[in-house]
Amino acid sequence: MARFSALPSDVLAIIFQELSLGDLLSVRQVCKTIHEAISTDKLLWMSIFKCYVIDGGKCVILYRRPLSLLGAAAVESWTRNAYVLEKAYLSTSSLSVYCFKTGIRAVTWVKIIRGRWCLAASSNISESRLTLWDISPPHHQICAEIFLPGPIMDGEIEDLNSEIIIAVSVGSKTYSQRNLMYLLDRERYVQILTVGTSAGVPQILKLKVIPGADHIMCLRGSYLGVAVLDRDDSNPIVLDWKRDTQWVLKPSVPITSLREMDDRTPCLAMTMWNSFVVVAFGAQLRVYTNPESHGAGCELLFTHSVMLYIVEVRFVNNESVAVSFPDTVQRTGATRLQVFFKKSSGEYYTQALDAKGQLQGRAVECDIPKPQVDKPTPTKCCR
Repeated sequence: MARFSALPSDVLAIIFQELSLGDLLSVRQVCKTIHEAISTDKLLWMSIFKCYVIDGGKCVILYRRPLSLLGAAAVESWTRNAYVLEKAYLSTSSLSVYCFKTGIRAVTWVKIIRGRWCLAASSNISESRLTLWDISPPHHQICAEIFLPGPIMDGEIEDLNSEIIIAVSVGSKTYSQRNLMYLLDRERYVQILTVGTSAGVPQILKLKVIPGADHIMCLRGSYLGVAVLDRDDSNPIVLDWKRDTQWVLKPSVPITSLREMDDRTPCLAMTMWNSFVVVAFGAQLRVYTNPESHGAGCELLFTHSVMLYIVEVRFVNNESVAVSFPDTVQRTGATRLQVFFKKSSGEYYTQALDAKGQLQGRAVECDIPKPQVDKPTPTKCCR
């Protein structure tokens, strides 16, 4: 093999490009020279990543850093992680359950970030502790935490290529001299945070406070959708928290009579999809222009009537993923937005919104299988 390893690097690169992934990994074990040649060939691993992961339809995570800033080892790890994720998804073996202790506070909000961290809010009436747990084995430990005045009620996370943005609704507190105790005030605010690193250690950092905002509906970059602002829940609002601008999502006909006010239903869900802001109510689905795509703001385009007695709405975006080299993984526009409705009687229905903002066909009832009784799984407690 000494003669083979002595070939010019460009010739070796051509030979490696013709090998399958399995053969390439086998050849890499022959000697140190071949191992180094394969492991450091960034163009080779970019080609493998595109062929076996992207074209193979495997899971690609959107938060990858730009390829121009990374080496061959990082691209190889992307490929390896894609195969590990696929194997885990297809596995039928039981999963281990880890229990994280939060003390006397109740858990009020939880999100998983990048499959590695668990961001959990544990709150009482006077304060909240926002904890970032490292859940990648074998760590399972706290790596960052921050305290906020008042309980965290809800929140959203936007995982971008370059940063992680967190928005949480926080209830403020007031002190009653008569009862000598803290009382939960109705006035709330939204705290914008980010997850950064210092000397390789994750940190939760405060970015901005939005007074009077409450009930977070969606988060997309610097755009935040809330159902309440300054205790007014008559219309949902889209806020640009970086530029301090806002747009009220009003109906096509203003609500004027007392009867219309009684019939008015609160905002159930909101999403920013393609060039639209889609807002769901108890009997309506409104489609507005997205201020991210239209600098003029949020203009009402369509109002679609949906079935009555809706108590919950979920949006499922079939947004696909594209990789353009040497750039990073990017989002591409989805052809439709799937909307799931839950009625007060418990049934689920679904209907699709097309790329033009039009609701397609009639709502179809979902056939939801009954949950199976799983076998007991081992539980490990972490403090």
